[in-house]
Amino acid sequence: MNLPAELQAAIQEALAASGTSHRALAAAAARLSRRYRGPDPGGGAGWQPAALGAYLATRLPATWAATWTALSAAAAARPGWRPRTLLDIGGGPGTAMWAAALVWPGLEQVRVVERDARMVAVGRRLGQQAAHPAVREAAWIVSDAGEALPGDPADLVVAAYVVGELGEAARARLVGRLWGLADLLVVVEPGTPEGAQAVLAARQAVLAAGGHTLAPCPHDAACPLSRPDWCHFAARVARTKLHRQLKGGQAPYEDEKFSYGAWAREPPQGAPSRILRHPRADPGRIQLTLCTPGGAADVVATRSGADFKAARKARWGGPWPPASR
Repeated sequence: MNLPAELQAAIQEALAASGTSHRALAAAAARLSRRYRGPDPGGGAGWQPAALGAYLATRLPATWAATWTALSAAAAARPGWRPRTLLDIGGGPGTAMWAAALVWPGLEQVRVVERDARMVAVGRRLGQQAAHPAVREAAWIVSDAGEALPGDPADLVVAAYVVGELGEAARARLVGRLWGLADLLVVVEPGTPEGAQAVLAARQAVLAAGGHTLAPCPHDAACPLSRPDWCHFAARVARTKLHRQLKGGQAPYEDEKFSYGAWAREPPQGAPSRILRHPRADPGRIQLTLCTPGGAADVVATRSGADFKAARKARWGGPWPPASR
């Protein structure tokens, strides 16, 4: 998938205006990659120019792809729902609002809470290039996600790559406060065991408060996976030439591994099973590992079966059975 054209153009403009050298960007990109792969992704304390530029070039596209995929799954589970207001917590340069505006074009009002003033300044600059009026006119609030939050509720609340940065007690407080403001809450974290555990902890808190799972789980029961296994997915995002140079790779795309949860006050209708792994294709048969309402299960589609054609098109993270076979 590709970033929205106006967002990509705005990033390129911001990078050009920063005047940061290629060497400084590459070193900062390497540090960012190590941090996001580690057990504690942490925050971008201070966000100096090189780190901020590396984030725009390498991390923003990956975060956008993961968040867009999570929001799209929530939209598919609630097809008649049309949010008007969005609260983006720990929003960085507003990545989630760009994704949300693409999934729900009827979005009317956006508030972004971000603790770093430099990141907010960049987010405002990027937003000025948006075609969507809610993105252009977003209200920016400089505040730590663990501190004061806006008191007004929002149809959609998104916390992407922020819940896992907090300690257990602070995480529980934040999720409780976010759920109190939301009609639909989406949490996205890195696709590491630690990121998945952060999502599971949020899930447990929301379900205990009366919420219902929209995605990825097709149930509100306990997660059927246990360590060393964990629930995560992948979103493929196109790389620019600069992105490839900074990451030291030749592939024209990158797969962002992520974990997520989406919860609403109304239960979904007929939630499908979810494909938990890359389908395993052998001659004449395809094996799918699923999370079903009854737990984890393997399903085998054979060439002579009715589901074989659909299984050939099945993708990790997608629903099963698909909406159209």
